[in-house]
Amino acid sequence: MAHNNGVHFDDSDTSTNDSQTTTAATAANCNGFSNSKQKIQRNLPIITLDVHKGEPIRLQVKVMVPIDDHPNYNFVGKLLGPKGNSLKWLQEQTQTKMAILGRGSMKNKQKEKELRETNDPKYSHLNENLHVEITAIATAPEAYQRISQALVEIKRFLVPDYFDDIRQQQLRELGVIHDDDSQSPSSLSSASEFANIKICPN
Repeated sequence: MAHNNGVHFDDSDTSTNDSQTTTAATAANCNGFSNSKQKIQRNLPIITLDVHKGEPIRLQVKVMVPIDDHPNYNFVGKLLGPKGNSLKWLQEQTQTKMAILGRGSMKNKQKEKELRETNDPKYSHLNENLHVEITAIATAPEAYQRISQALVEIKRFLVPDYFDDIRQQQLRELGVIHDDDSQSPSSLSSASEFANIKICPN
């Protein structure tokens, strides 16, 4: 029995204590936790679920667009893609609904300002920072799986790279659209014009 400032420590069976510590550490690592202190961005509230009932839930998350870190990059254009095809693809692949919302989500800045000043709850999101709202409606395990997949996919679109695979595919697609719409007066005139496309979904 060891003593330290009035606190008693039982070191009679250190092998048992070491074994328990090792077991706990192994279990923690198996569960995806590390013994080292990791920087936690934010503690989220605990969500209560009745998974045994198998009832569908509506699960929503907001993914912030890093516009403050990269103010000159058009993330909205990259997320949308030509004629909104990239966002449609993301929704189809992840079986979720996505909406680009927040300040800067509308192409018409004057209209956005006017709607923000109406104080209409429908446009309250315009007072928030630019983000993508992702919604999954399914049983709890399936909903979380869809959201997880959506986060993985959308993260690729939030990299400020003008020449990555996503942008190259969008430019190729834009070329096809230009060929198809060459006789249409509403067709885009250049790839640079596509880079300025922004919308605010209803």
